[in-house]
Amino acid sequence: MVELLTGLPPDAPAGARVKSECDPACRSLAERERAKAAELAALGEEVTARTVKRKRQQYEPQVTAPTRRPDHSRRDNRAAISTHRAPSVSDPSP
Repeated sequence: MVELLTGLPPDAPAGARVKSECDPACRSLAERERAKAAELAALGEEVTARTVKRKRQQYEPQVTAPTRRPDHSRRDNRAAISTHRAPSVSDPSP
């Protein structure tokens, strides 16, 4: 999947050249999916471009998901709470 998305296999050495059929700068994602399916078929795998697309869609969220940020929506905001607190019986309110 890395090669499909970036054009280079994950173990490519520094300075490696992108294969033309996998080059994101020259090929659409659909073209690269078809090329990957053809490459796998040549290796004896019975894989369609649709299968490659589905596998990519399953893989992508794992590598592109943003890091989780803490949920601040439930943060204890004491300043806001104190300004909205009902006056107590001992408060000398006019």
